[in-house]
Amino acid sequence: MVDSAGTGTGASAGGGWKAFLLVFFPVMLMLVWLSFAASEWQKDVRVRSVAVDGAQLVSSAAVAKGLGRWKGKNIHDVDTSAVSGRVAGMAWVKHVRVGQELNGVLR
Repeated sequence: MVDSAGTGTGASAGGGWKAFLLVFFPVMLMLVWLSFAASEWQKDVRVRSVAVDGAQLVSSAAVAKGLGRWKGKNIHDVDTSAVSGRVAGMAWVKHVRVGQELNGVLR
């Protein structure tokens, strides 16, 4: 294409938008699909293991064994306050903080 000064621009005026739209819409569709797939995957995460950090006077294995009843349950259905209460009731436990990880670990 030639502009008013007589120099060539090398691309048509509408070609840039067409290329943009050709890339933009498939990328947006892919992002929407990934968002949907991630939300569906997140709903099905099950507790696969219990990890205990910072236990000094209490055996980590004993704490993990006491929390074994939550294994296999949906991670979003686990009541962290109930888990905290169960661990806090153990002898020699001073402070408890329970976290849920999306990889299925109750920490």
